Amino acid sequence: MRPGGGDVPRPDRRDGTGQTTFSAPRHPYTRALISAIPKADPGARRDRIALVGEPPSPADPPDGCRFHPRCSLATEHCRQQMPDLLADRRGHATACFEARIPIEEVA
Repeated sequence: MRPGGGDVPRPDRRDGTGQTTFSAPRHPYTRALISAIPKADPGARRDRIALVGEPPSPADPPDGCRFHPRCSLATEHCRQQMPDLLADRRGHATACFEARIPIEEVA
């Protein structure tokens, strides 16, 4: 069940691995989570994305996108409306208005 009601559609993962989640994360929260994964090489550097603020209460979620209070990309649109979960040609689905911008422009 999607927060705020409605079923969450399950996108078709054509490669069956979900590898694009790790190689090209689109949602800002996914990017932050992946940035926190330690690397096996102690000398390797990874730029950590620090989330600011407290997670919203599940009992009283904010209007709009549930992640907007902690999202550095949030706009007024995000604060007012929950984005639909949309899949791209590869079946990589994201519920984020700003993720529809090519990843190179946002990263």
